[in-house]
Amino acid sequence: MKVKKATLVRLAVFVIGLFGAITGLTFGFSNGRINLLLIPSLSYANPLSGIVIGTLGILIAAAEAGELYYEHEKFKPHL
Repeated sequence: MKVKKATLVRLAVFVIGLFGAITGLTFGFSNGRINLLLIPSLSYANPLSGIVIGTLGILIAAAEAGELYYEHEKFKPHL
């Protein structure tokens, strides 16, 4: 089964969006006490920026999930 490069890129952007949503919203709603970023010295500037990044992550993940679903429905074999 051949996988297109665009599908792999969409999947990667979807994962990045999910990661941003989880870490941003967790950081934002914990008032900066929890930091889930993989790089220990990197954190968000304040809780509001965590909420903004989390919201953008949700929007990116939702958009990419929609595109992946559309691709799947468009190219799935009909029996």
